[in-house]
Amino acid sequence: MRLIHISDLHFTTFFRTNNFFQIESVLKHAIDLKGDHIIITGDLTDNADPKDFMILRKLFEKLKLIDGNRFSLVIGNHDIFGGAQSAEDIFTFPEKCGKVNYDRKVREFYNYFPELFNNSVYLNHKNVFPFAKIINNFLIIGLNSIEPYSKINNPFASNGKIGIPQLNETYRIFERYKDENFRKIVLVHHHFNKIEVTENSSNKLWQKIEKQTMKLKKKKRLLKFFNQFGVELVLHGHYHVSNEYKRKGIRFSNAGASLKGSESGNLFLNVIDITDEVININLEEIPNVKAVERFNGDLVDQNFIDRVLLKLELSQ
Repeated sequence: MRLIHISDLHFTTFFRTNNFFQIESVLKHAIDLKGDHIIITGDLTDNADPKDFMILRKLFEKLKLIDGNRFSLVIGNHDIFGGAQSAEDIFTFPEKCGKVNYDRKVREFYNYFPELFNNSVYLNHKNVFPFAKIINNFLIIGLNSIEPYSKINNPFASNGKIGIPQLNETYRIFERYKDENFRKIVLVHHHFNKIEVTENSSNKLWQKIEKQTMKLKKKKRLLKFFNQFGVELVLHGHYHVSNEYKRKGIRFSNAGASLKGSESGNLFLNVIDITDEVININLEEIPNVKAVERFNGDLVDQNFIDRVLLKLELSQ
């Protein structure tokens, strides 16, 4: 079984220089690697803009990825709340988050890509998550780790939590298939390792902020739960590095730097080869493609959106 793991595309047609061509390059490379399944673990968009989701869908269609047997997604915090796009936005972003209809945004995420959930053997028809798929001999479970906005507990809408109702449903999925000998993989957005604060780093203050505003709560409970049911592998993003690690005997793959890339400016995806004996996780580095078009200023105008959509339509 070969999985291709990507995360945190942060696609936007409005803020900053566009990363459309980099996303296209990473996805084409993922297809060339001939994986059994391609997975993106959240933050497909940077600002939860409907136009951005629409363009991503058209790109997926162009690459023939609108197929739940080939491709799976889970939701990220930016896909619900967006993000602060400038230093000034930090002061207004919490108010914006407080106006977001959380349940509606989760439902909209599903509605952009319903075909990717059609092969689910379990799907929460109200809240979408958890969902479960059987791919080859693997039970793949997608969870929503995005904590609803709270002025006190989640002021920047970037912390994570998987509540008891979702865990109860996941328990029922595990129980349903406990006699089938499926190997178990969990897809989720938030990371399980700690963000280390480097004492001599110039980014020490920012690291401390991230440590408090990007954490997944109740990690110990989740690790115990996953261990109870024999989960072998957890795929996630959120924290923008690409690496692998172990916790409580479970392997973790973080593909959070897929589009952030390395110091060389190249891009990453995680290639996961699973045999009966071993799980191998390799970081595949992809030469960064230069955008075909460059734009001046901070804002990308409507003409860009129209040109990208036209490009995708003509390539069908």
